[in-house]
Amino acid sequence: MITINEDKPFIPYKNESMDLFEDIKNLSEARDLLAMIQNQPQVICEQYWIEMDDMIAVEEEVIQRINAIEEKDIKRYVEYKLSIVNDAEMRKAWIKLEIERLQKLLETVDKEWEKAKKSIDWIMKATKTEKLETALNNLSYRKSESVSILDEALIPEEYWKEKVTKTIDKVSIKEAIKSWKDVAGASIEEKQNLQIK
Repeated sequence: MITINEDKPFIPYKNESMDLFEDIKNLSEARDLLAMIQNQPQVICEQYWIEMDDMIAVEEEVIQRINAIEEKDIKRYVEYKLSIVNDAEMRKAWIKLEIERLQKLLETVDKEWEKAKKSIDWIMKATKTEKLETALNNLSYRKSESVSILDEALIPEEYWKEKVTKTIDKVSIKEAIKSWKDVAGASIEEKQNLQIK
């Protein structure tokens, strides 16, 4: 905080201004000084031996200092957040690689499971075993029916199902709105997308 020194000898403003600004150590102190200049300029004039006519220049200098400090603070904050973004990007890349590795591992396990199941099926059918109780599982066969398609081209039209899917054409909607046409239920939303390179 700025303190009043009544015993301070007179020094012209141009030299004295350096002492005024030396009291600014951080953004909070700079804002306090600006408030003091704007609300109690006489106190600042007496404390720092500054002419009242020079207070506009002093106020402008303090505002510039505040802007400079804020820019540094913003940069520091953004750099801190960017370190989080960059760390997240690296972790995302690692997670994607880990997902790929685990997916391959899952495929391998699925293949082992399928191979083991086929072996069990083969041995049970070869030995004409319809039911088998083990320490791990109970095995048995259940009858089921499924239609086997031998040639799709020969299937009559009556046995075909038509699947219709509807999707909204956003490109056409955007073109229509930009051509001053009213599209009920839609509007163009402008966005500011942050680019990090």
